[in-house]
Amino acid sequence: MNVKQVTAKQGFELAEETIKALGLATKAGETSIDAWKRAADGLYADGVRLDMLVDTASSFDAAVQKTVQDAIISNMRGERTAFLLNTESKYLTSGDDKDLKKLAANRLKEHMRAIRKYLKSHEESETRQPVARLTLSESVGRLLQEAMDILSKDQPAKLCDLKIADSIVAIRACKAQIAGFKVMP
Repeated sequence: MNVKQVTAKQGFELAEETIKALGLATKAGETSIDAWKRAADGLYADGVRLDMLVDTASSFDAAVQKTVQDAIISNMRGERTAFLLNTESKYLTSGDDKDLKKLAANRLKEHMRAIRKYLKSHEESETRQPVARLTLSESVGRLLQEAMDILSKDQPAKLCDLKIADSIVAIRACKAQIAGFKVMP
């Protein structure tokens, strides 16, 4: 059963690019951080949120979790992996099959943990405020304002030979010139 068939039955469908990204991440394993980030970005773009994949969350969605797991299972290594993960342990007769099922289930848990980790970091980055980038003129303007504040406190003991009033006028002229205003004589 391929992923498209599974998603159509459950009413939730992943984009083809997301399925490919999950496939690449699954085949790469836990070592490929970028592949898991791309897969999580694709899931986020498809509307999957972290709470949908956490069993204890109030907005947990079993259909979404099953769809993501099926996409991962279909790309896991081993020709019997999908069969073993989709079969209950009581129906497996061989001890080796039960051991292989346990190993495959642990790998699936690791893959889902990676998806949840990168979805969480993606959602946290969405809620953070963007870092304000200052232009050079803004940075210099702030430095000049700090200098004016220091001079305005009128601390002659620290400023020795400096003419405070003349310095403040010069700094204001410099700030005005940086801001693009014409300085009046």
